[in-house]
Amino acid sequence: MRVTKTENPKINNRLSIIQQTMQLIKEGDCFGKEWSITDPSCTRCSVFLLCAAQFDRLGLEAKKAKHRTDFGKQYIDENKFATIPKDSIADSIKMLIATDKLITFDNLVSVVDQAANVADKMLVNIWCNSFMIEYGFIKTEDGRLQNKI
Repeated sequence: MRVTKTENPKINNRLSIIQQTMQLIKEGDCFGKEWSITDPSCTRCSVFLLCAAQFDRLGLEAKKAKHRTDFGKQYIDENKFATIPKDSIADSIKMLIATDKLITFDNLVSVVDQAANVADKMLVNIWCNSFMIEYGFIKTEDGRLQNKI
């Protein structure tokens, strides 16, 4: 049930308008929980736009939480590619190539997939291709990795 705000904001020059508004919001208020563009009490409310933004943010967080529980992995924009030790992977690939041991593009993709924990396999392939360009590797027709000649 909507609780109509009865307090008027007290102007404080040291606080931003958003901070002042957030101070007025109480636990029982509907702020961001029951927003509706057609409800008359919403359209008359002084924090109508902030409430709409909060409503949208809470809905997005709920969708992200549901996605994590359903799939157990993260969204593309939350990936962990930054934590992948690119230099050590490149050194390992160079060592394997130097000793004529088989290292394929699929091997690289599986290592990166495990390290990044990303649900989108296409994104992992794109990252691996850019990694190969950055470190000077090429993929042969049979899928093996080699140093650029």
